[in-house]
Amino acid sequence: MQRIRKRSTRVLDVWTPNNTDTDVPRVVNGSADDNDNNRMSSRWISDADYLRIKRLTLGYELPLNLERIRQARIYLQAENLYTFTGYPGYDPEVGARDTEAGDQSRGIDTGQYVQPRAFRVGVNLGFELRAALRPPRKYTPLPK
Repeated sequence: MQRIRKRSTRVLDVWTPNNTDTDVPRVVNGSADDNDNNRMSSRWISDADYLRIKRLTLGYELPLNLERIRQARIYLQAENLYTFTGYPGYDPEVGARDTEAGDQSRGIDTGQYVQPRAFRVGVNLGFELRAALRPPRKYTPLPK
């Protein structure tokens, strides 16, 4: 485990001569890693089951009786509202981040940022276009 990379707070419980009752390996620097802590391992496998409210839209169509506006709707939309999970990482929806590593990187959580939560408020208006508002076009044949 290298000191300069992003890690969770679990690394505060690393193995030391004074802290031997832990499952987190000792911290080593660079090439002195005789534990080979960066190798592929099942040590970090965790349950990544989740249920996410990806997009939720609430809208209300206003009852209108206007001459030129035929419909009006106001809405509130939320994205990535909440994720139900017991996953210890930032985001349970991980994928292949490093294309050079090939299939070995698929499903590995490299500590990417979570998907942002976004809120939108909007109004949809539908207008009635009348052909009577435009003057009729006259057809003039091209000269021969």
